[in-house]
Order: sequence, then C-alpha cells, then structure tokens
Amino acid sequence: MSPRDGTRGGLFALLLVFLSALVLGILILRYSVDVPYQDQWEPLAITTAAKHGTLTFQDLWRQQNDSRIPFPRLIFLAVDLLSRGDVRYEMLAAFLLAVLVMWNVYRLGLRTVPPGPARSLAAVLASILIFSPIQWNVWLWGIQLVFLVPIACLTTAIGCCYSYRSAWAKLWISSVLATIATYSYAHGMICWVALLCIVLMQFERNGARLKAACVWIALAAGNLAAYFHGYHRVGDTGKLTDALEMPNKAIRCFLAFLGAPLGSARGLIDLKLALLIGSLVVCVTILVAFKLLRNLKEPGVLRRSAGWITIAAYSLGTGIILTLGRVRSAPKFLLDSRYTTYSLYLLVALIFLLAILYTHGRSKKRMWGVAVPAAAFIVLHVLNSWHAVAQMKELRTERLRAKGCLAFLNLVDSPCQASELFWRLPELKITANALDRLGFLHPALIKSSDLRQLRGDASSKLYGRLDSLVSVGDGFYRASGWAFLPKRSEAADAVLLSYLRPDGEVEVFAIADPVTRSGWEQWVKLPAGAELIQAWAYDALAGHAFPLFNEARASAAPPGSTHFKSDNGGAFDGITPGNPVLAGGWAVLWQQHRPADRVLLTCGRGNALIATGVPSIERPDVVMTFNDHRLSGAGWSIPIPLANIPSDGCEVKAWAWDRLTNEATLLTPAHFLAAPAR
Repeated sequence: MSPRDGTRGGLFALLLVFLSALVLGILILRYSVDVPYQDQWEPLAITTAAKHGTLTFQDLWRQQNDSRIPFPRLIFLAVDLLSRGDVRYEMLAAFLLAVLVMWNVYRLGLRTVPPGPARSLAAVLASILIFSPIQWNVWLWGIQLVFLVPIACLTTAIGCCYSYRSAWAKLWISSVLATIATYSYAHGMICWVALLCIVLMQFERNGARLKAACVWIALAAGNLAAYFHGYHRVGDTGKLTDALEMPNKAIRCFLAFLGAPLGSARGLIDLKLALLIGSLVVCVTILVAFKLLRNLKEPGVLRRSAGWITIAAYSLGTGIILTLGRVRSAPKFLLDSRYTTYSLYLLVALIFLLAILYTHGRSKKRMWGVAVPAAAFIVLHVLNSWHAVAQMKELRTERLRAKGCLAFLNLVDSPCQASELFWRLPELKITANALDRLGFLHPALIKSSDLRQLRGDASSKLYGRLDSLVSVGDGFYRASGWAFLPKRSEAADAVLLSYLRPDGEVEVFAIADPVTRSGWEQWVKLPAGAELIQAWAYDALAGHAFPLFNEARASAAPPGSTHFKSDNGGAFDGITPGNPVLAGGWAVLWQQHRPADRVLLTCGRGNALIATGVPSIERPDVVMTFNDHRLSGAGWSIPIPLANIPSDGCEVKAWAWDRLTNEATLLTPAHFLAAPAR
C-alpha cells in the first residue's frame, strides 16, 4: 500500500468518525426536551441559589446519592446560567465531552497503532461505540453528564502521558485530572488505580519511579480522605460478601455488564444475548492478555499498549464495583443504558489492542479473521441502535408529558407531577417557582386557570374528542377519549379536563392519564358546581391548549358499575402517612400477562372509591418472582387525599382494574387507614 493510499484511508476513517458524531447529534436534537427530571432539579436549585447570592461551598460539596460531584455542579451552574435553565444545553455539554473522549482516543490511536487499515478500522469502530445511541439515557438526561466526566479525564491524562512533557509534569497533570474524576462521580476514584502504572512508566530511573509512586499514592490518599470525611452511604448498596455468597449470580451480572453495549437495547428481552456477548468479550480479553504477555519483549509493544490497558482497567474496575453493588438485585440492572457508558470502553480498548498486536501480515485468512467479527460487530450495533432510537422516541414522549404536567403545577394537584418529573412534590414546587420567577422555565408556569387564555388556533374536530363521561359512584367520574396535536401531528403532551364556571371562565381541574398512543382516561372527583365538562389537548412546547370535540354534562353522565372479585391481582404493600397519604404495591392482569390498567383504592365494606392511579413503576422483584418481563411496570404509588378519608378511618382495599371487562381483582392484604388529624 502506498503512502497516498494510507492517507486516503485515514481521511475516509475520519469522515466516518465524524458521521457517527453527526448522527448522534441529530438524534439528540430530535428527541431532547427542555424539562428537568429527577436529580436534574438539584443543580437547578443551586443555580437559583447562585442567582440570589446564597450559594455556599456546602451546596457544591454535599453528596448526590453516593457521590460527591462539585465539578459537574460547576459545569451545570455555568451552562444553566448561560442557557437560562434550558437543560438541553446540559445534553450538549455531555455530547461535547463525548467528542473530547473520541478526540483523545483518535489521537492515542495515531500514536500507538501503525498506519494502515487496522488503525482506520479501529477508529471507526471506536466512534461507533462512543457515539452509540445505546447510551440514550445519558444523551437525553443532562444530569448524566457525570458519567462522562471520569472517562474524559482518564483519556486526557493518558494522552498527556504520551506527550513530550516532563515526567513530573505528566504526574501533576494526571493527578489533577484524577481529582476532577473523583469529584465528578464515585467511580472516578478508579482513575487513581488505573493511571498508576502508565504514570510510573514515564520515569526511567527506579529511584525517581519510587518517589513518584509515593507522591501518587499520597495524593490519592489525600483525595480519598477528603472524599469520605463526613460521608454516609445512601441506599442499600452491595458488599463483597454478596458476590462470595452468590458467585453464579455475580458472574451473570458481570457478563451482562460487559455485553450491554452490543446487546441491551431491548432490556430484559436481550439478557441472554448480553450474557453471550459478555462471555465472548471475556474470551477476547484473555486472548489479548496472553498475546500481550508473549509479545512483551518486542520493542515498544508495552508502551504502545499501556494507554489501552489503562482504559480497559478503568472499564473492568467499574464493572466489578457495579456487580458488587447489584448482585442482590438482578443482572437486568447491569443492562441499564447509563452503564454502557462504562462498559463500552473495554471494547474500545480491546479493538485497539488487537490492532496493535495483529497488524502484521495480509493473508486472506487473516483478512477474513478481521472482516467476520467486524461485520458481526456492525450488525449488532445497527440492531441495538434501531431499538435504542425507539427508546429515545419513547423517552421524548415521557418528557413532553412531564413538561405538560409541570406547566400546571400551581393550578392542578395531579399525581403526574411527582411521578413524571420524579421529584419530591414540596421541593419541586419550591424549585420550579423559583426558576419560573427567574425566567428559567420555557414556557413559563401557567398562571391562570382559564384555559381560554391558552387556546390555540386549530379545529378541535380533527384532533380529538371527549368520548364519554361515566359516573362510577362515590362522586367519581370516568372521562375518556383521544387527542392529537395540530401542526405537530403527535399525541397530545397532556390532556386537560375543565368545567365551565358561571362567569364564563373555563377552569382546568385535572390532567388525564394516557392509555394508548393517543387515547386518554381519567377517574376524578368533579369540583363543586362543575356541570359542563370539556377536554383539551395541551402542547407543552408551544404552551397552547386546543379544545377537543364534544362536551359532557355531569348530570347526564350514565352510571357505571365495577365488578369486584376476590381473585388475586397482586400485592398491596402498605400505606405511608402524610399529606397526602401514599399507598403502594403492584397490580397485574394475569391472563393478559401485563400490568393492570388502573388500581382502585376503596374504603370499607361497601368498597367506596377514595383514590385511583395507573401502575407505572418498575418492579424487578415481580419480574424475577414470576419470570415474566412483561410485568415490569406493575408497581404503583397512589396519593389518597385527606378529604376522602372517613373521620373514623377505614379498612382500605386495593384492586387491579381491567378496562376491557370492567372487573377489579383484589390485591392483598388490606390495610387499616386511621383518621388523619384535621
């Protein structure tokens, strides 16, 4: 091959690397939604504190679950201030970190792999992994930027070790980067161990190497001492003894982690595929290790391999920690989209190590030995990406619904505000209103309950209708219908229920639950004096509401009765006191192998309805117990308004409701609910 051919091959490979990044960028633009979710509210609260001049060091230092993340918090603070709270820019920051990682990997490949097809192919396959949609949860959730900071620091430190700086300069720069990684996410501490050998390799004399080792260990110890000062464990994380007690399960968890980048897009369905791929990754890792040991005497092999060994050590170390922490749960947890951001870098390292160790010779046998696994790799990647893009689309739908629920935070008390935004309601209201006053919510929170002020200019007949309003007893009504959005041609982000007041205003009082792509339903108590009921499709991006065709009168609503059956429909776990009271458990329709359509909570022998809700919480324990992944979302948590609880308390029963048969099966056991303090 001539030098010109090598240059053309390198340029073509660089073009494919750019194409992988471009495709991911387009996907992020297409499916990202500007709405905070779960832990993302915490850095936004820090932003409001900074705007009001009350930000303290403790705000940056305190734990986020099991991690201390002051450096990502500074990134979030800068991004949120510049973008005025638009969390899509946090996603952009995560994407730019991935670009930095790819740049470091590409540069490291240029310095360690001889020019030729092997280096070009390795760069392309690495870019496919680094910009893979399989990490959809990281790309579309700004707070997940914390997963990318440690690997960005690690690869930058490795690149520094291959530069022409002095050995001590490399040590100090690497220690700074390891510190940033440590205080970006808990797994960043692994960087101190992973970087040790490659940092010491920069020192030629044994005396200087020993001194450097002492300095490095002292710096690591100082970091860890500061990190764990005042530290407390959050949640029920695993221990080493768990893996020793359940070695078979620990092995399955570890293999699932290793196979996830190429076999996890469909979650539990792909567990067997992930385990198979993980086993192959272990075999390739062992093969590479033996080959490396045999070739160590060849000049330059160890130095060229050291950077990739460091990346592999970081990925394997993270996998071991995650396995120890999840071994009491299920291997499925290691298929989480977020964790592929760790496991994929073992594959990246192996790809380049294979390119270093097997670059000699161009026999047909060797070419087929490269072409076949590379083709299988690409096929698996395409299949996983196809499913991952579907997950991104679904996540966008969920986030748009969360954005719709957030908009009416001050006007409607809806369970969707806590369940869709996944944050504690009191803190959610405080933070959201503080952000709204700063102009950091887009669009702003709705101030008026009169939906006419939000009305968009579109014909309601074409985009949905209120199909029925049925009286189900005890003051509850069941409204149902379907709704699309004009212009966007998508299902409504939220469906609002309203009633016409005597003064002519149209007041919103409930947010309906989605039941199909465009179908909706809501069980609700009507406000006093509500007679003429309307439904509206809400566009969370534009902040407009569109009245749906048809109206219903409460006085004319036909009665509907539910057939209560004592058959087993799941479990009623218990009741948590508070305001409101929270009831929880899981509910399934056994014959249909899926979660119940709705959970009904009733009070007393007459089964008076006091609250309802839709199962939507992941319950891996249910999946494992019954070995059926279709029951995954059977968990439920339903608030019971204090006003619905009798003054002398009552025995509360929970029921799994089937929409098709209008039958409700009992969840056991029942729980007594004491009368709340009035």
